[in-house]
Amino acid sequence: MNFRVKPYYRARHKSGEMNKDEARYNEELKIKKQAGEILYYYFEKVKFRLAEKMFYTPDFLVVHPGHLEIIEVKGYLEGDALVKWKMAAELYPWLVWKIIRWEKKQWKVLYER
Repeated sequence: MNFRVKPYYRARHKSGEMNKDEARYNEELKIKKQAGEILYYYFEKVKFRLAEKMFYTPDFLVVHPGHLEIIEVKGYLEGDALVKWKMAAELYPWLVWKIIRWEKKQWKVLYER
């Protein structure tokens, strides 16, 4: 018997468009901004150079009074996402770095630096 296995295909993320988890976190950031907990937040507005021809664009840059926070929202980690995040955190240590996931009706921090 001959079986054909269809390769798994996931649509490529379009720059500037939020997925459902990013949109959910964006709503939380709006509330925090209105409450005065954060000053500003930006979606995919910064790009970090990791090496020649290698860049990392985090989901959110959050401006707190006194520090900046980089937030990566993940449903799951795949491929080089964690490697690039760790490289960026090493190269830019003056920023607070977090990977978060929506789990059991709350945000869970998976990694933090």
